[in-house]
Amino acid sequence: MKRKAEDNGDEDAPILLKSLRRSISDFIAENDAAAQSSRGAHYLDHTQECWTKYRERLGTFKLFTMLDKPKELSPCICAKHGWKYSGDDLLECEECKKFTCIKIPKIVDISTRLLSLSVRNVQRKFVEAHEITCSWRTNKGLDVTLPYNILERYELLKDAINPVPLVPDVIEAKRLSQFNLENKFALTSAICGWMPSRNNDQNRMECMMCGRDLCVLVFSEENRLNPLEQHHSFCPIIDKEFPLWRAALNIIPKIKDQPEPVVSSLARIKSTIKNLFKK
Repeated sequence: MKRKAEDNGDEDAPILLKSLRRSISDFIAENDAAAQSSRGAHYLDHTQECWTKYRERLGTFKLFTMLDKPKELSPCICAKHGWKYSGDDLLECEECKKFTCIKIPKIVDISTRLLSLSVRNVQRKFVEAHEITCSWRTNKGLDVTLPYNILERYELLKDAINPVPLVPDVIEAKRLSQFNLENKFALTSAICGWMPSRNNDQNRMECMMCGRDLCVLVFSEENRLNPLEQHHSFCPIIDKEFPLWRAALNIIPKIKDQPEPVVSSLARIKSTIKNLFKK
C-alpha cells in the first residue's frame, strides 16, 4: 500500500509542475499588462511623434508677439490644438492649412466681461476653424496637463548637463531625499520640468512644454539658478492653479506603493518552488 501511494505521488508531480508553470506564466502576463497600463496612465511620453510636432509648432511663436495674450490663448494652447504661428496674430493649421485670427481687444479699451467673451470666441476657433475633415477638428488636442516622469528626466540630465549652483530650497530637501539620488542638480532640474538640449549642448536645457531654451553658463555662486523661475510665464509646469511640477512630484510616493517589480517577484516564486521540491 505504501509503495502504491508513492507511485501516485510520482504521477501527481508533473501535474503540479504544469500548474505552477501556468501560474507563473499568467503572473508575468498580468504584471506586464499592469505595468504598461500604469505607465500609460501616469506619464507624458515625450518621445511620441505628436509631441515632437508640438515642439515644432511651439517654436514658430515669438514671445514678444504673445505678451499681451491671456494664458487661455498662450502658445502652449495654440500648439496643442495643431496651430502654428503665421504672423500678425494669424495661426495656420499644419494639417488642413486653414487660418484663424487670435487678435483680441486690449483690456484698456473694453470691459472685463467683453474681454472674456472675446477670449472664449477665439477658444472656439481653436477647434471650429479647422476643416471639417481635419483630425484636429474632432479631437480635444494634446493633453498638456499630463505629469512627466521625473526619474526618466533625471537619467537624461545627470550626465548631459554641466551643473551650476542652485538657489537653496527650490525643492524641499525632504522631497529630494525620497529619491536617494546623488546628483541634486539633475534631480532638481528634472523635478522642475527641464530636459537636455536636443542639440546635445552640455550648457543648455530646454522645456518641451513652453519652448524655453536655457543657457546655464550665466549662473554662478553669485547668481544662482532657480529652475522654476526660468520657464515662460504661460508654461503649464508653473501654472498657478495646477502646476505640473508638483503633480509629477506627488506621483512618486504612489509609485513606491505599487506592487514589487516582476523580476523580484519571480525570484521569490523560484525560491519558493526550490524549497517545495528540495526534499
